[in-house]
Amino acid sequence: MSNGELTRRRTLTLLAATSALPLLPGVRAGSAAAAAAASSTWTGTALGADARLVFTGVPARQADRHVAMALLEVERLERIFSLYRGDSEVSVLNRDGRLRAPSPELLQVLHITRRVHDLSGGLFDPGVEAIWRIRASACERRQLAHRFRDVHLGREEIVLPEGGALTLNGIAQGYITDCVADLLRRAGYRHALVDMGETRALSDAAGRDVPWRLGLADGAEIAELRSGAIATSSADSLVPCAQKGIAHIIDPHTGTTPRYWHSVSVRHPSATWADALSTALFLAPSDAISRVAASVPDARITARTHSGLVQTWQEETAK
Repeated sequence: MSNGELTRRRTLTLLAATSALPLLPGVRAGSAAAAAAASSTWTGTALGADARLVFTGVPARQADRHVAMALLEVERLERIFSLYRGDSEVSVLNRDGRLRAPSPELLQVLHITRRVHDLSGGLFDPGVEAIWRIRASACERRQLAHRFRDVHLGREEIVLPEGGALTLNGIAQGYITDCVADLLRRAGYRHALVDMGETRALSDAAGRDVPWRLGLADGAEIAELRSGAIATSSADSLVPCAQKGIAHIIDPHTGTTPRYWHSVSVRHPSATWADALSTALFLAPSDAISRVAASVPDARITARTHSGLVQTWQEETAK
């Protein structure tokens, strides 16, 4: 394991732990909702990120049973996506340059990745893992030799270009969040918060539940979330090369970190899409975000500049 790999993994872990933190549900004292808002909380890790499950209005024993069920699902998915595990599908793919008989989950995530890659003009590119592996230092600027479009995706085999490597940490945390949320919904939960590195809320069909309040670690409130997902990308939390302004999120075209935004948040029904879009659009100027927003009508995008100015796209679609 190289120093570059250690730096990359630590950066992603800390960013995920500080980018979007669920706060206490906003329940008015004495309200009918307050009586049902007693919560059970589990905290741990998923893909190296801080993770949390919060259940409201259910007995602790019931919540414990379903936490165990959720953790089995996380373990199953980590065997596909984790860079920490040498036996995961992604690790085998990076080591051998090819992976035979990929799982349906890996193919699904890679096909969504390709869509976001195309929508963002290549800004979302999991091939940046190759840059982190070959750089002599965090301050060395390197461009990506091969783009994600050069990866062969097939049901029978996935093949990387020569010297290629992938990290799916910019989308897999959202995908795992979605899988756990869907599992809990099938188990009958109608008000719960799932945070497996990205955050998704469950609510009843009529949306009558008390919203969850979500905020950045620096105290800037993002949203009240009743249902759907939210993901936030910010580079200021970790800058491995401060003198050159290179953070853990880099433009694959230049190997550097642009300074358009302090943070970009995306709300979407899917945590998978919210995760990938927030990563891609953090690297994009305003006009490029507008083009992506026009192609993804279910997304609400909020970008905050370093001076505190806020710009939004499709705010009227927020729920």
